[in-house]
This record gives sequence, structure tokens and C-alpha cells, in this order.
Amino acid sequence: AASDVYKRQVPDSEGVVTYRVSVPALDGELTADNNARSTRVEILPSKKKILVIGPHPNWEITFLLRALRTDPDLDVLTAFFGKSVLAGDVRIPTSLAEFQEFDAVYAVGCVKEMSANNIDIALLDYLNDGGGAAIHLLGDANLGATTTWDKIFPFIYSSGSHVWTRDQFVPELTVEGLVHPITRLSDDIPRPADAFAKLPPLSGFAMVTGNATGATALLSHPRLSEVSILAIREIGPGRMLFINGAGLWRWAFVPAGFGGDVSTYRALMLGSAAWLLAAGQGDAFIIETDLPVYRSGEEVIISARLRDEANQPLSGAEISTTIFNTESDSDAVSDTFNLVLEERTGGIYTTRLPSIGIGNWRISAVAELEEQELARAGANFLVEPYSLEMENVRLNENALRNISEITGGA
Repeated sequence: AASDVYKRQVPDSEGVVTYRVSVPALDGELTADNNARSTRVEILPSKKKILVIGPHPNWEITFLLRALRTDPDLDVLTAFFGKSVLAGDVRIPTSLAEFQEFDAVYAVGCVKEMSANNIDIALLDYLNDGGGAAIHLLGDANLGATTTWDKIFPFIYSSGSHVWTRDQFVPELTVEGLVHPITRLSDDIPRPADAFAKLPPLSGFAMVTGNATGATALLSHPRLSEVSILAIREIGPGRMLFINGAGLWRWAFVPAGFGGDVSTYRALMLGSAAWLLAAGQGDAFIIETDLPVYRSGEEVIISARLRDEANQPLSGAEISTTIFNTESDSDAVSDTFNLVLEERTGGIYTTRLPSIGIGNWRISAVAELEEQELARAGANFLVEPYSLEMENVRLNENALRNISEITGGA
């Protein structure tokens, strides 16, 4: 007789977890090989933790918090520079280990304070470890002539300092900004350039002199194209976003005060968070199978998704894979396969593996374009023994009725 058994299991970490359920052999049972089944479950991470750092609460931080906290999947905390008492929700992180407690960090108007406490060094370590960070300049008198900031900021400045310029201006999208996911905003805003043009003017900027190597400007000054207002830079596996302009909070306050739409500001802030949170994840290239667990003899379908920096599907690449049995102790040819995926549609590549042996299998994939390696990705799947006991042996009334009608009841 069949019976249902339930067990509650609370995972203690995220990722793909394999659960194996087995029952003991009964007296006289011919074989116990089919007394176990496995399943794979993806344990999703809890809310992403974002830390907003500042010298003290101000309008920029207030409206940034409002925008980020509209996303229920974000846990947004604050930390302010205080002398001896806790300011904000948590204390200012001062080491790599403390920064690693957060998935992304925003530092608003506190470059001087970070330099004075050597927090810039810990921030650089965090970026090199795969973290995501945004820095918003608010008229800081001096950036500090340190090689640390040289390695972080996506712009070039002279003698370690800059001139803060008071100016009323509305930044313009660059060519890269038109397609980048941060400044492309959302599907609800079909013309980002027009949306930015309608925003209230900012009140000042740092007079920088161009972008650092590997940096990309998404917004620039309308009359000084070499001055980046919003720029990004990848530092190792980490991501850095830089905002060079005071009065950004007006983009949320002024439209709301006059019954206008604050969706541009909100989409910009949430887009920046999504981009920073993707740091170190390598999610531009994903490879996976159609099922996590197969029975011996079942076809395995492998698919890959490849996207570029602007998060657009990337066509024309070559996706090569090596598939090997992680439980094998031999170098048998049957335990290793080398396959090249075929592009089916823009940025989607697939292949089929008709049959594969029992065991835990690993896919190691490399994406190349014009003989240049773009990214690597991996995936796992499990193949278990086939058993008739696992088949559905109940009568299929609809199928039997159709057969009867076709054959005349024979």
C-alpha cells in the first residue's frame, strides 16, 4: 500500500542542494537498489543587504533610501560617521570582513571621512573580492591624493584634488548610457533621454578631466562632455558606480511636490542597485540543464544564455563544454564528453545529450567570441538508475478511451 510521508527541512545556506530520500530494505526484498530517490532544490538567497553610508542624514540619503526600500527583496541599512555612539542602523565597516556582510554599499558625501579612517583601503579590498559599491560626491573639498582612490574612481583628477563647481545643469545620456541597463531605466519609460531631459537641474559637480582606463560614462555634463556625471568601472570581479553631482534628490522631491512622476529617479536608483548586486556573479553567462535529476536513458538538454555588458543577448559566440562524471575514478572516455552548443536564437545556445551514465555530472563551459574568451560558467546534474517501480502504472482512462475509439473496441 502507498503512503505519504512528510518531513520539514530548513536549509542553512543558499545554492543548489541535493536531497536523497531512502527507505530500508524489507525482509525478503530482492533488491534495495531502487529504495532511494534524489531531488535537487535551488535554495534562493534571503533579502540582499545594502548599506548606505554618510556623514549624517541628509536629503540625498533620505530619497535614496525611499527608492531602494520600494524593492521588497532589499534590506537597506544605514551607517553614519559618529564619534562614540552608534549612528544609523549599524556601525561603519572598517575592514574587508565587515564589508563582506553586505551585498552592495553606497557611500554618499563621505569621501573625506573614509580617507581619514583608511576605509578607502577596505573598500578597494571589497571591490577586488567581488563587491559592488557606489560613491556619490557632494562637494567634498578634497578627494585626497592617494593611490587607493586612483584605483577606485572611474575618472581622472589632477594632484589628488578637484574644483567643486556650482552650476545648474541637467546631465545628458552618452551613447553607452542609451543602452546600459542602469540608465535605460525600465520598460515603463520608453524614451530615457526624454525622461532625463525633463528632470530638475543639479546644482554642482566636480571638475574632473576624463575617464580612467576601463571606465564608462553613462551620463555627462551637457556642455563639458569630458566631465562624467554618472560613470561605472569594473575592478576585478567587483563593480564601482560613481555619481558626480549635488542635488540628485530633487529628481524625486520636485516632481512629487508638483504631482509629477518620480519613476525616473526610482528606476535609476533601483537599476544601479541591480547592477551593483550582480558584481562577481558572472550572470552574463549561464549554463543549465532542463532537469536537475534524470533517470538513466533520459535525454539531457543543455542550454546556455549569453549577454553583453548592456544586458543584451549576445549572438555569434562559440560555447564549448566539457561534461564529466565527478564520481568517476577512471579516465574512461565514457565518463567525459566535449560538446559545442548551437545557437537557436539571439543569445540562447543549446545541445542534446541522448543518453548518459549514472552519477553526478559537471558541465564546464567557456564562451568565446572572435577567439577571445568572454566568460566561464558551470552547472551540475544527477543521473539515477532507471526503475519500473518509479513509473506511473495507474490506468490512463483518456488514452484507453482513445485507443478503444480508434480500434472499434478491439
